[in-house]
Amino acid sequence: MVGCLFLSLLCAISFYLQGGYIDENGMLVEAFFLIPLSWLFFVLSVIVFLIMKLQGRKVIIKR
Repeated sequence: MVGCLFLSLLCAISFYLQGGYIDENGMLVEAFFLIPLSWLFFVLSVIVFLIMKLQGRKVIIKR
């Protein structure tokens, strides 16, 4: 869970630090793939957190 959250932050920060530029043909060049990767890792960390919480509740209920 913490690993996915760390990767999410790392992707977001590296996207903003890299920046973008317009090449000689007028095309925008940037590392756009880092934005969806950042969201994917964030959603995965939330899902893992929720699964861990639900499993914790099941153990308490069984006692």
